[in-house]
Amino acid sequence: MSHLLAISIGPVQDFIAAARKTRDLLNGSELLSTIATAIAQALGGCGELVFPASGAGSAPNKIVCLVEGDPAEAASKARAAAQAAFDEAVDAAVKQVNEARVADCFDRETLRAQCEEFLEFYAAWVPVGPEGYAAARERCEALLAGRKGLRDFAQPTWAKGRPKSSLDGGRDTVIAEDATDEQLGRLSIKRTEQLDGVSVVKRLLDKGEARFPSVVRVAADPFWRSLPPERLEAVRAFAGDHQAGDLIQRLKGDAAALYSDFPWDIDPSLWHEGGEAPCDLVKGFRCAVDQGQPGPYYTILAADGDRMGQALSRLTSKEAHQRFSAQLAEFAGRARGIVTEQRGALVYAGGDDVLAFLPMDKALRCARELREAFDKVAEGLGLDETPTLSVGIAIVHIHENLRTALEFARSAERAAKNGGRNALAIARHTRGMGPDAPTVVRSWTNQPVESYEQYGEWIRDGILPSGFAYEIRALARELDGIDLRGLAGLAGGEFERILKRKQVPKERIADVMQRLLADLAALGGASPVSLRALSDSLIIAKHLAPAKGGGLR
Repeated sequence: MSHLLAISIGPVQDFIAAARKTRDLLNGSELLSTIATAIAQALGGCGELVFPASGAGSAPNKIVCLVEGDPAEAASKARAAAQAAFDEAVDAAVKQVNEARVADCFDRETLRAQCEEFLEFYAAWVPVGPEGYAAARERCEALLAGRKGLRDFAQPTWAKGRPKSSLDGGRDTVIAEDATDEQLGRLSIKRTEQLDGVSVVKRLLDKGEARFPSVVRVAADPFWRSLPPERLEAVRAFAGDHQAGDLIQRLKGDAAALYSDFPWDIDPSLWHEGGEAPCDLVKGFRCAVDQGQPGPYYTILAADGDRMGQALSRLTSKEAHQRFSAQLAEFAGRARGIVTEQRGALVYAGGDDVLAFLPMDKALRCARELREAFDKVAEGLGLDETPTLSVGIAIVHIHENLRTALEFARSAERAAKNGGRNALAIARHTRGMGPDAPTVVRSWTNQPVESYEQYGEWIRDGILPSGFAYEIRALARELDGIDLRGLAGLAGGEFERILKRKQVPKERIADVMQRLLADLAALGGASPVSLRALSDSLIIAKHLAPAKGGGLR
């Protein structure tokens, strides 16, 4: 008898988000993908893989297979494959520790013990009976969800009363108290960090290669593209001659290919004298640059398909589920290409889920192209109700805690879903603003990207004064608590008055007014809440707009 077997691994989001550096994020995502791929390959020898699609570039954290033999035996093989894949990463990390001659700096026994207890593995299976595939899949999903709810809470065998990990407070550090800066620096670990065993494995997965750009490099990308060729060449030469540890670090692998025009991470201290960088290095670097400095903000984009569970529930056969898997794999492949084309650093694109870091001037276009790519793929499913994509974008300062920044992006994504799904939500987390940042949610049907781009162009070209946004916010405060029903024309009259007072060219006022009123209607009509949202939209547009002069190179 055939059985439908579903397997899920964890932890996922918390494990990936437990990061101080962007490389931690990428390494964590790659490690989970490697484990999931090992499971999929093991199950491929036990039956017919349903999800993910056979040959997919990466595997999600849930694998579904149609098994002809004993499902318990297949699950056991899959678990063994998962643990073997993780053990290989652990062995590689320990080998690096030994080769760097810093073994005394780590409690390797505790490291291995923590890693042995790390991986969460859940499995459920049901026979495919006369009711058919759809009923079996629904039952199997329910059983798997129930099993995940009954988590194993074994007493840790490694607890020794050491300080807690700075990345994962559930585990103790494995770094010795007497480890020196020089010793830990050989493994790209700072003395101020307290890393548990799992975090050490994640940190060392890339063998110290800067394959993922820092948030500083992502934020600086518009600036490097804006420099005249002769200035950029001068900075390239200086960086090549003065690589100095973390201050000037050459990118490698995918990151170097992404930023081939300027493949270096430059520490922010090089822009200012009196910081951590030596004064002569700062002076030489600033002389090479000769003009300006990068902005301190970048964006994190989080995207997720809407009502995907409902879409799955309408699939009545194994073949339909496999086609669904193939379509999601196609979108994931397109997403990787889109993020790269927009000079973004992709953390993962698994099925309908995307997480990426992007320069400020590329975030809007990336969001729109991801949505368009998802729509094309979703249409191929042939469902009565086509799934949609919700996208959240967080504007974040380079000095914001990385884990907090990731939560900002996820919060924006949730806002898009809570705002009706099929939407774009942008949250502006300027320095010191805290978690309650202004967030604007717009349905994709109202063409939000086009509005942001138009506003950005007008502000950049001096047609729409940047202070106009704050005039709108002041108007919202004045009207707070007032019933504006039947007074829709009030907003338009105030807009026109402010624009004339701001000396906006007369020939452009009609176009600006048309866009403003259309967006106000899309945001909910004439109300203080909608006016504040419009004000926030204008400020966001200013942040995300490309530089003046025909766009960035």
